[in-house]
Amino acid sequence: MLQALREKSPNQTVRLIHDSYLDEPLGKAEFDAAVSVESLHHYSKEEKLSLYRKLCAALKKEGFFVLTDYFAQSDKQELTAFASLRALKRAQNIPENDLVH
Repeated sequence: MLQALREKSPNQTVRLIHDSYLDEPLGKAEFDAAVSVESLHHYSKEEKLSLYRKLCAALKKEGFFVLTDYFAQSDKQELTAFASLRALKRAQNIPENDLVH
C-alpha cells in the first residue's frame, strides 16, 4: 500500500514510515498529517495514550491525525479481548509481541 501511495503521489513530498509507531522517533512539529488505518487496536490503552501524545507533538500547528480503527466500548471489553488474544497466541505458540489478526 505504501508503494501504491508513492506511485499515486509522484509530485508530492510524502514521507512514508514503515515501522512501529512506538519505536519510530517522530520529532517535533514535523508533519502536516498522520494517518493510521486499523492498526492501533493491537495496543493497550496506555500505549495508545503515549502514542497520541507523541503524534500530537510531531504534528505541525495546523496538522491533523486521521484514525480509523476498532474501539472497545469499555475497559472491561478491551481487557477481555486482550485476554482472549493472549490465550489464542499461547495455544498457537505465537510470541506475545507478534501482531496478528
